[in-house]
Amino acid sequence: MDEEDWLEILRHIQAELREIGLHSIAELSGYEEETHEARRSFGARKLSILMLEALDRHMAIHSSDTVDLALNMIRENSDSKGLDGAILINDRDDIDVEGRDHEEMLRGDPRIPSAMKDLRNLIGQLLEADGSGTADGEDFE
Repeated sequence: MDEEDWLEILRHIQAELREIGLHSIAELSGYEEETHEARRSFGARKLSILMLEALDRHMAIHSSDTVDLALNMIRENSDSKGLDGAILINDRDDIDVEGRDHEEMLRGDPRIPSAMKDLRNLIGQLLEADGSGTADGEDFE
């Protein structure tokens, strides 16, 4: 794949992220890197993969697996053995950019673990098609 292909993929990823309200992940300025010499921007290939990886992290937070693990840890370390929920305190980016409430009930979505697997497969397939990585994405810098 060439840079034009990656630009098209990047545009599509950004549009889909914005469509589902994840503007902060779609925003390019969030992926610039400050160095002592200058600000470094990434190419479309790396930005595409970084956005998909950021989506993966976002999904992990809302995964039923993560929520169940967190609630079990809270139960094990507190007197609240009957605990069946928790309140998530969102940071300013979630509130300002994504329009989330300051506090929301922490609930896991049971559909997310399989969606995360699909997303990780997509990342691997993109890298494999590009000839720059393996199917599991291990060679991505």
